[in-house]
Amino acid sequence: MIQRLFWRFRYYKKWIWIYFYYYLSKIQNRNFFEADIGGVKIKLGFTHPYQHLMARHFSRGEHESNLLALWKRESEGLEPGSAILDIGGYNGVYGLLSALTAEPTSRASATAGSF
Repeated sequence: MIQRLFWRFRYYKKWIWIYFYYYLSKIQNRNFFEADIGGVKIKLGFTHPYQHLMARHFSRGEHESNLLALWKRESEGLEPGSAILDIGGYNGVYGLLSALTAEPTSRASATAGSF
């Protein structure tokens, strides 16, 4: 019983903070965060509190920064005319990063399926 109460407290506390920062950004008229990934600047917009959380973490380098650097490095090393697929790319950050760093003749596509 105590463990369930502790879990609920932690869960709702997390979501209260997520919504707090989301509405604080809305009050401050902030519509996007800018992430700098190895010299490539990406603006991440949001329309939902969870998207706001992810954009905030990306902009601070707190979320998958090592994977983004690896993805950028691999995208830069692709041959001209390559195809890049970001399958399951929730907000398309990896696909966008590839499109900005790959050869100009390469094509990048990001998709997120819904079931």
